[in-house]
Amino acid sequence: MHRREAQNVLDSVRQAITLATLVEQLRKVQAVVLPLQYGMSIEQAVQAIWLSKG
Repeated sequence: MHRREAQNVLDSVRQAITLATLVEQLRKVQAVVLPLQYGMSIEQAVQAIWLSKG
């Protein structure tokens, strides 16, 4: 993903965070933000938001 595309995704996801009303919605957007913004692997992001991979 190119830097500009990643930034567009992050901007959209940050907006989604403010609109999330359910924990599940918040976890979904965190699963996108954590790897893109902080360079976490999927496994690290899953562990950070307490989800199972299965």
